Amino acid sequence: DFLSLGKLDEGRISADPGEFNLKEMINETLADVKVVLKPGQKFIFNYGGEEKINADKKLVRNILINLISNAAKFSEEDSPITISATSDKEKNSITVADKGIGISKKDQEHLFTMFYRASNVTNIQGTGLGLHIVGKYVELLDGEIDFKAELEKGTTFIIRFKNT
Repeated sequence: DFLSLGKLDEGRISADPGEFNLKEMINETLADVKVVLKPGQKFIFNYGGEEKINADKKLVRNILINLISNAAKFSEEDSPITISATSDKEKNSITVADKGIGISKKDQEHLFTMFYRASNVTNIQGTGLGLHIVGKYVELLDGEIDFKAELEKGTTFIIRFKNT
């Protein structure tokens, strides 16, 4: 995270769009990050629409890794993490949803602030940089990120970005 932040701050990371298969990339990413799952946690993956998109594959993958890692970290054992993606010729959407500890209303306004950690995660390791970096990556994609969260019910992140 610190290395990514340094490169972002120095302007050394930029979007490098190209065509790739989004569904395939998500499946590969899920296979790579399954090591972060707690016992009994599993992925539920749904995909709809065009599979070939034009965007920065590395940025999309890094966003996905961060959001999935957080979903696993802040969820209990035996809980699912749902990843949904849709794509058409113009836009793409990826959603990562968990049934974890959620985020309080008070903490939500600071969620993408550098080094900010929600008040209910004091006993869970982290730097407070992940979502800040995700926000920067989404900006580089000229996209947007939204979320819905409720304490003890879970969190859903939605990223949307255009095909370039």
